Amino acid sequence: MISGNTGALPCGVVYKRIKKRAHNRQIHRAKFLKGGVRRRAQTDFEMFGFRLGDRVLFEGREVFVTARRKSGYFKVGLPDGSFVKDGVNCRKLKLIERAKGTLTVSEQRKDLRIAA
Repeated sequence: MISGNTGALPCGVVYKRIKKRAHNRQIHRAKFLKGGVRRRAQTDFEMFGFRLGDRVLFEGREVFVTARRKSGYFKVGLPDGSFVKDGVNCRKLKLIERAKGTLTVSEQRKDLRIAA
């Protein structure tokens, strides 16, 4: 018991915090344009109001934006790394929560051990 209260009943929710990547992306292309102009190798930070790692609602499921494209289509997936669908239009997504450094996922506990 973390609280020190041995008579307390455990709640049925477990919160998991998952650290996601931050800024480890290639910024510029390896080959410069004429005149030394560097081309960008990544899309804009925010596309159609969505960012990488945002918690969104898609077809009644709570998923995360895992990839963004300039066309307005996104790849959405779950926090464990599995993806739900590739190429989801921005009109089918509803923003629930902005992205932070860590993802917080709540799960219901299946085994509630009650101390006797």
